[in-house]
Amino acid sequence: MQCYILGFLFINKLKLKIMCNSIIINLGEKEIGTPREFLKHFGFMLEKNIDKTGMDCCLCNYDLEKTLNENKIPFKNDCGDLYVGMLEKLKWT
Repeated sequence: MQCYILGFLFINKLKLKIMCNSIIINLGEKEIGTPREFLKHFGFMLEKNIDKTGMDCCLCNYDLEKTLNENKIPFKNDCGDLYVGMLEKLKWT
């Protein structure tokens, strides 16, 4: 497995993945951290920022906000994580 942008850590022996961007669905009911998970949940692919990415790489390789805006999906951004669904119940400080 290869990723081309820093922010994705994969330790093959431990099978540990740490993603730098996530999409949080319904206050944490589901967390999307890869393009594969995004495609499975939303049914369409993300807008790419770079040419070489894998389906299991970090979402920082993609333009999340542009993709969600173009598909009229409301979201809120907090420290790199995007929240989708149940936005009226989120409490922002």
